[in-house]
Amino acid sequence: MLTLAISPPICAQPEYLPPAGEAVFYDREVRRAARTFKSAIMAIAYYGARMRALGMFAQLGFESEDVYRDSIDVPRSTWYKAVRIGEALYELPLVDLQALSTGNAELLIQIDPILWNDYPWVTEAKQLDTTSFAGLVAQRNRQSGSSREVYSYYRCRVPYTAKKFIEEAVEAFRQKNELASASQALEFMVADRYDTPNFMETLIESRRILAFAIRLLERREVKEITEEMYLLKKSRRLLDEIRQDKVSAAEEAASSEDNEERP
Repeated sequence: MLTLAISPPICAQPEYLPPAGEAVFYDREVRRAARTFKSAIMAIAYYGARMRALGMFAQLGFESEDVYRDSIDVPRSTWYKAVRIGEALYELPLVDLQALSTGNAELLIQIDPILWNDYPWVTEAKQLDTTSFAGLVAQRNRQSGSSREVYSYYRCRVPYTAKKFIEEAVEAFRQKNELASASQALEFMVADRYDTPNFMETLIESRRILAFAIRLLERREVKEITEEMYLLKKSRRLLDEIRQDKVSAAEEAASSEDNEERP
């Protein structure tokens, strides 16, 4: 008797729908891991800063802090960011550090020292999200007359062949406009997109003239206490405040555009 093997017809695979509670379970586990991760980062900040201050790495038989870090398999950027936070917030107990988000801890170390005792910074940092707390720090810094700005890190992935061109373009803009850093150059370039035509160019030119005048006086050994030097530096600070206002306006414009584009 001849038996024929008949292949089953090809059917579309049914769509997999996870059980209703699976997403909730995964979310709960990820959130738990995130809390554990944040707590671990702040523990590294607290104890790592004390190990550095007391020179404990050599006592433990390691050639350097970096060798120790490598031995415990903590990424370089993670270790040094955490220990920097621990050093700046050295007086905070571990329980307070672990109650902070990493972003707000980084903002705390950017507060002008003269303002530290004027506000309940740590309590506010525990309660506010990072964006709100960053705005509060920047606002109070400005109100006190401080020129300190709130900084964060901006990273993006670009084609390797374009990296050198981008770096050179930003550096050329920085040198042309006599700006202090690449980050400042990026601020001007972005703000110019949302600003009135030629305003940023005029602002940069005015700042360049002031910087040139200050250098001339410095070469003549004119000291800070002279009225001329004081007025020139005050004018430069005012221009920097205008620049920051324009950058903030650009950020708000960009945010408004994003909100309008969302369905």
